[in-house]
Amino acid sequence: MGVPLAGVSANIKIGANAVAWMNTWTVTAKANVKETTAFQSASGYATKTATVKEWSVKIDGPLDATDTNGQVALINGLGNTFALEMDTDAAGTHKWTGSAILTGIDPKSDAKDVNQVTFSFEGTGVLAFA
Repeated sequence: MGVPLAGVSANIKIGANAVAWMNTWTVTAKANVKETTAFQSASGYATKTATVKEWSVKIDGPLDATDTNGQVALINGLGNTFALEMDTDAAGTHKWTGSAILTGIDPKSDAKDVNQVTFSFEGTGVLAFA
């Protein structure tokens, strides 16, 4: 049995480039279902059928306007598709991978904090875990 991995070892990459200063990533995967209950269902319970799967990713952390191959590439890439890799460990042994469209950029500034940014993606195609 393995041991839990500390989040501090995680990483986020677009292609081969790590995105600097990110400290949170969240992958949300789900399967859509369609209700298929027929009239006079013998059990009285709804029946459902799985249809398509979909996934999304949010990453956030302190804004770094000098991270040209990471954050700046994302800031200038709204609407573009990126190859994403969300590593669960420093070596990248266990990771989520897939292509996703950058759908949102949410910068935030607070006088009592450092400038922050959140990037939101919608997956297009398969989300894989290895």
